[in-house]
Amino acid sequence: MGSQFGNTLYDRASPTPPSPARELSDLRSAVRALGAALGLDENSTRKHVAAKAGKQFHGLTPADLAGLLKVMAEAVTKRQKAA
Repeated sequence: MGSQFGNTLYDRASPTPPSPARELSDLRSAVRALGAALGLDENSTRKHVAAKAGKQFHGLTPADLAGLLKVMAEAVTKRQKAA
């Protein structure tokens, strides 16, 4: 039926990876979202993440952000289970 019906959404044989800039932007957005889930505003999230990573927020690599996301997601999960 083709792409006119959205069937290309299911074609995972050759997915196009996001550009490095897009990946970095998406990871930063996810960090900010998890920060909000932990009750932090954007500035507090940036400060906490920078302190944890030992680098400024804007200097974090995708690998840095991915590791921090894992820790933050675990913290959110613990809070939800405790509630």
